[in-house]
Amino acid sequence: MEKIDINNQDINILPLEGELKGALERIPVPEGLEERLTAKIDEWDAASRTVALRPKHNARKYIAFAASFILVCGIGLYFALAPTNKGTIDTYDDPQLACLEAQNALQLLATNLNKGMAQYEAVNAKSRQAEEILNKQLTKLN
Repeated sequence: MEKIDINNQDINILPLEGELKGALERIPVPEGLEERLTAKIDEWDAASRTVALRPKHNARKYIAFAASFILVCGIGLYFALAPTNKGTIDTYDDPQLACLEAQNALQLLATNLNKGMAQYEAVNAKSRQAEEILNKQLTKLN
C-alpha cells in the first residue's frame, strides 16, 4: 500500500482513490454533454483555422499620402526653380581651335579603345585555347 506524508501524517493513497472514483461515478452526467462538447471543440477548431484580418491602419494611409504629396511637390519645385538654358553656350570662341580639341579628344579615345581591344583579343585567344584543350580532354574521356 502506498503512503504519502502530509503534515507528518501518513495517508494511504489507495483508499482515497477508491473514494474519489466512487464519488465521481455518483455524479450524474447531463444529457447531451458529449454532443455540446464536440460541437464547441469543432467551433474552436474552425475559429482557429480562419485567418485573422489585420485591423485597418488609417494612419498608415495618411502618412503614405503625405509622403507622396511632399515628393511630388519637391520634384515640381525643383523643376520650377531650376535654371534653364535657353540656348547652347560655346566653350571656344575660335571654331578651328574647337575642331582641333575635338580631334585630340577623339584620337585619345581611339588610342584607349585600341588598347582595350588588343587586350580583349589576347584574352579571347587564350580562352579559345583553353576551350580547345578542354574539348580534347572530354573527347578522350568519352
